[in-house]
Amino acid sequence: MGSSRPAQRRADPPLLPKHRCLPLQPGDLACQREPSPLPRRRPTHPGRPPRTTIIDYGCGIGEDVLALHHAGCHVTACDLASPPTDFLTWRAPNHDYHRQVYEPDSLPRTPPPKILWIMDTLDHLPDLTATLGNLLHDVHLVLSENLFVNRGHGKQDFHHHRRPPPTIDALFARYGLIRLPAHSPSDPLTVWNRTPSPALRLASAFTNSPD
Repeated sequence: MGSSRPAQRRADPPLLPKHRCLPLQPGDLACQREPSPLPRRRPTHPGRPPRTTIIDYGCGIGEDVLALHHAGCHVTACDLASPPTDFLTWRAPNHDYHRQVYEPDSLPRTPPPKILWIMDTLDHLPDLTATLGNLLHDVHLVLSENLFVNRGHGKQDFHHHRRPPPTIDALFARYGLIRLPAHSPSDPLTVWNRTPSPALRLASAFTNSPD
């Protein structure tokens, strides 16, 4: 009698050369971002509460979108239409991710997001209030790359403002989002939290998970 084997996910399509070096326009959210924190510190329990809703704003080629999707989250990909988002759309079915990539001005209002995941994008936005205000009203948690280190990359014109962290803190605080202290200077994420529970436990799932 033959033994049955579990189905295996196919290998991801290769990253095409045109997606390694992209002619980007000023203001584009899509860009070749710094390496995601997820390969180093993958969330261990982001599904608490179940099906945590996340918007990856400035998702690019979707590395984080797909990793969070495989971790059990309900992820909405958001970015300007561009070759990186074309690449995400092309490879997403191979990861059983069948949602469209939304442009910022067409984001769905349901389900309401619990988390704003915004990696290497805050510096690209000329007006954070106009761009993110509606999302900041809704979310319980905001996660970005560590804003205290490694912001020297990206000399392109579309890096509009390198706002100091206190400036971002003050803006987010107007929406009730307070930055959590980092566990160490090398922590890959900066986290703003609305309430100590349950979002704080959720933040810990992202920032305290083992390497």
